[in-house]
Amino acid sequence: MARYVDIRLSRSLRRPPKSLPILLLWITDRCNLRCAMCGDQWRAEQNADRQLLSFEDLENLVAAAKRLHTLVISITGGEPLLRPDIFRILKLIKEAGIAANICTNGTLLNEECVRKLTATSLKSISVSLDSGDALIHDTLRGKTGAFHSTVAGIKLLRKALPELSININCTISRKNFREMPEMVLLAADLGCNKISFAPIHTNLQHQHRPEEQFDDLIFSEEDLKELKGEIAGSKKLAAEKGIRTSSDIFLGSITDFYHEPLRWHDCYAGYASCAVSPWGEVSPCVDLPSTLDLHEKSLDTIWRSAEFQQLRNKVDSCAGRCWDTTNAEIAIRFTTAGLLGELWTILHDLKTYSGYK
Repeated sequence: MARYVDIRLSRSLRRPPKSLPILLLWITDRCNLRCAMCGDQWRAEQNADRQLLSFEDLENLVAAAKRLHTLVISITGGEPLLRPDIFRILKLIKEAGIAANICTNGTLLNEECVRKLTATSLKSISVSLDSGDALIHDTLRGKTGAFHSTVAGIKLLRKALPELSININCTISRKNFREMPEMVLLAADLGCNKISFAPIHTNLQHQHRPEEQFDDLIFSEEDLKELKGEIAGSKKLAAEKGIRTSSDIFLGSITDFYHEPLRWHDCYAGYASCAVSPWGEVSPCVDLPSTLDLHEKSLDTIWRSAEFQQLRNKVDSCAGRCWDTTNAEIAIRFTTAGLLGELWTILHDLKTYSGYK
């Protein structure tokens, strides 16, 4: 509760919070898939000559995160399991006493990978799965066989790590939104703890792709009318199956987002979380360009700097189109309605991602 109060007060007073609860860490921009809704593969091509953060860089980063009393480091990419040193990175986080979460497409979760994960500090894993139909999933993810590899990986995880919290991340578009209830059933059948639904939309990571490449994924007006029913059915099924899903406020606002894409809530990017790019750039939000570099200053120095506060101020006035799962869900929990209405979910997520009892 003290952290919560400090973060809300810090945002009101436009000052750095005492701690950094959530660190969103992109350890690579490389990926083995070419997903229809993603911009990372194209971004990787544009940045092919840039050096990713080294293991030594990450050692310094994790040490700074420990000084900032970070609860969770969420590792993402690209595909983080492509980094040969991923298990050393997880061990590093474990030794710092920080919980780790990985966001992965799941295709590399073979027996050897899962065996190595059992020795890490991993508290939760988020696996991307967009359909129970292999053809639809593989088409969206740009690789034949991706569905079967991902499902097999989830099964291996559940067998090897019965206490691990497994979350399915499902990006909903006009290609798959009618399968939302079926995805809840699939999550239950696979022994997953949660399924999160995120609506397709573009952001800074998509800047290297022409906007028209997303036209066949974006909802039509008729789709949005139908989407409301699919959301309601998914929530009902999730409750019946004991599967947690995205917050009621988040799900209920998806259709509104497409009609009025400007946010209605205060954003806590830069207060409750910050993002580190694969090359060491530090920003409150992955959608906000930054020149602050881990090669020049440590994370804790940047977090408390006047330059980073200027970026926080840009977040406050941001008019970007955003219904990003991470930042939106965090922001919802800092609203009065979100705190009161989602209290049980907040406590459950705190336990899941940080290991708190």
